[in-house]
Amino acid sequence: MKRTISNYFNENSVHQKQNPKKRKKGLQKDGDVFPLLKKEDNSVDNDIIVISDDEKEKKEKSESLPKTSSFLKKTEEIKNLAPLFYKRSHGKSLINDANESSKENNYGIKVTKDTKDNSKNVTQSKEDVDVSINTDSNNKGIQIPYHLQNFKLVIETVTNNSDDSRLFEGDDNTIIKAFQELGLPAQSLYVRLFHRKPSWLQLGKISYQEIAEDIVPVLNVLVEKKFVLCSQSEEDIPFALPQVFTLLPAQDMKTLGKSLHIPVSGTKEKISASILKLCKEQKSVLSLSNSLKNVVMSRAMKLLGPCYKIADNPKQTFNRLLLVFDVTRGTEDDSEYSLNGSNQPPYYGRHQQLSTVMMTGMGRVVYPKSDIYRPTPVFETRNELLEYEAAYHLYADVMNASEASDWKLALDVCKTARNTSKTLSEKSKQRAIALPQFMCSYTASAIYTRIQSLEVELLQRTKKYKEASDLLRKLIAQEHFACSRRGYWYERLALNLEQHLGKPHDAYEVIKQGLSDRYVRVGHVISLVERLEKIKSSKKAKGYDFKELLNQHSFKTASEVTIVGRLLPKRMQTGKARFMRQSHEHVADSDDVLLCSVEELVLAHYRSVGYDQGIHGEGGTFACFFCLLMWDIIFMSGIDDVFRTPYQSHPLDYNTDEFYENRKEAIEKRLNEISQWECDGFNAPEMIRDTWEANKDVNCAGMNWDRFSSAHQAVTLAQCMGGQLVAGILRIIARDPRHTRSGLPDLAVWKSDTSDYKLVEVKGPGDRLSNNQKVWMHELVTLAANVEVCHVTANASRKLAK
Repeated sequence: MKRTISNYFNENSVHQKQNPKKRKKGLQKDGDVFPLLKKEDNSVDNDIIVISDDEKEKKEKSESLPKTSSFLKKTEEIKNLAPLFYKRSHGKSLINDANESSKENNYGIKVTKDTKDNSKNVTQSKEDVDVSINTDSNNKGIQIPYHLQNFKLVIETVTNNSDDSRLFEGDDNTIIKAFQELGLPAQSLYVRLFHRKPSWLQLGKISYQEIAEDIVPVLNVLVEKKFVLCSQSEEDIPFALPQVFTLLPAQDMKTLGKSLHIPVSGTKEKISASILKLCKEQKSVLSLSNSLKNVVMSRAMKLLGPCYKIADNPKQTFNRLLLVFDVTRGTEDDSEYSLNGSNQPPYYGRHQQLSTVMMTGMGRVVYPKSDIYRPTPVFETRNELLEYEAAYHLYADVMNASEASDWKLALDVCKTARNTSKTLSEKSKQRAIALPQFMCSYTASAIYTRIQSLEVELLQRTKKYKEASDLLRKLIAQEHFACSRRGYWYERLALNLEQHLGKPHDAYEVIKQGLSDRYVRVGHVISLVERLEKIKSSKKAKGYDFKELLNQHSFKTASEVTIVGRLLPKRMQTGKARFMRQSHEHVADSDDVLLCSVEELVLAHYRSVGYDQGIHGEGGTFACFFCLLMWDIIFMSGIDDVFRTPYQSHPLDYNTDEFYENRKEAIEKRLNEISQWECDGFNAPEMIRDTWEANKDVNCAGMNWDRFSSAHQAVTLAQCMGGQLVAGILRIIARDPRHTRSGLPDLAVWKSDTSDYKLVEVKGPGDRLSNNQKVWMHELVTLAANVEVCHVTANASRKLAK
């Protein structure tokens, strides 16, 4: 359907009526992008999916629809897998003892294991495991609900591993044992509540017909075993009056308002404010000793009825189990994180592990095959686990306060974190330093370093530049944690010294040090050079060799072209700038108009000059090439600890320098083969096709299977660019995947008949190259790539020229 101006506004009017916050979470209809996991960076959303009966029917119907053979094959494989059986250096699986060959565990899981003695270097692939989780041994023949099945799977995985189980003792083990002794309905209900927000819930909002028609007896069991709190069982009322009003539905609030003779025609919030104001202004006429506030509380509690909430201690224990089960999902990548850089801060304990297990078990997400080999425990002692847990809670508190723009509270938490970090044991500090770079990020010392980095931003916001500079010097002085942030630290310190503190000489020395720091990469280098040029123009900056430093860091630039685009009038713009173009470019007098982005406008321009093929992929285009040509190397075995669970879309060292160093020989050999494109024993086009066919729809970091329409299109573009250029770009990415993921040109266009191509960076009106883009322009020009910057100037004419 043509997208004309008229239907564009019709679409917008519909979109504006829909509230995205009210969009129902859960399984989408077949073919929709799955919001939980289908993101370009393959990250996982924090929301937990709860599947209703209606959604189950939709899922069953969608599964009957045809799927690609490769994805169907992967789905069948993944249903026979479970994350219970990693082999460790001591030769034991997580379930079986070393001297047992076959055993059925408490949840009907049959495990077959070779009884031969295993050496330290033996690994076990997911393909070697035969697992079936169907029924509870305490309830023979009863199907275990999927959410409880996954929860038990996590418990079994951790408690049956000797290295992990010793991290739990005392109350933790008591709680785990008590949960395992609960009946199936109580277990199932607890897991349902565990998935929900940890707040008080009215009895009417706790309804699970599949568990029990009358949920109260099951809740009473959980209350008795101290897994759940009940408001009517507490000695003191566990709510403040505003909290009660929040829990009460609007109709009950109106009933309460009428009993107090106040207007109830407004919203729930307005009625609540009126009642609270009334409580402050007058005392009860019933008794001088009893305030109106107490009377209101009594009436509100009667309307509210019993409320329930999961208890803190069991919740903490199970969160700890999830953390040990998969520590990688307890944190988020914060390579360029700032206070306003994310809409969803990495709060602790959002159960991403359970979501991942569920999605994998359903076949909705398929992870690459990898050999699990983890001889080094993340937490060597229980104390290290508790230290990490405490540090991460403080990190979450800083993020919460920052998102609420409460800078004072955030700084107070940072101060608490600074004091708490001093209590870390010397043994845990030294072990954190000794760990590989990709593992030390899961230590308390690394978390406290991240908190200090956030504290710098908080101090900057409150204009405490001297304190921020002192803290930056301390951060730069250590070279073990948050190394990816070092470029930012140098940038900020140089800015403070030169601009806010009036010390250009000190700023010069900091820049000089930063430019020689091996952890300062790409865009940060240009930022420091630009700061150096500003200092050079200062009258106070004399006696320094600016020329030598600037010559060492000069950058090549790409050619530039300019085209004119018809910009949609400003009053009609919604969000990102939209342009207008004729829908039929070959028909001069066509009145049909399409609205498009600036990238789509430039694609249409290059199509009009003969480049009949083109994609808008930015760095994702070359990330796909990297995955398609390096798949076996990315997921190669023989490297300790980089694959710790079956739910990894990439090895843990992927975003560190260790990725290249650990695979240097294999990577360089492959790059040399790619540069020759087709040689004896290697054929790049064939490898792209084979990887595509064998791994289609598998969840690999950086791989977007929708980027290219087919393997043939990917091969065609790569052949146009040539093996030398493709190998050169992939070498840059391989050496530093973290910092080179952004800045590549927006578009790749090519002619299918002549194999001519262009890599095009698009810049709309008033836009300019970022520092990362400048670095990539330099690298591409050095590699003799046909690259250019296309500037689009705006013409806000009311109609297209005929």
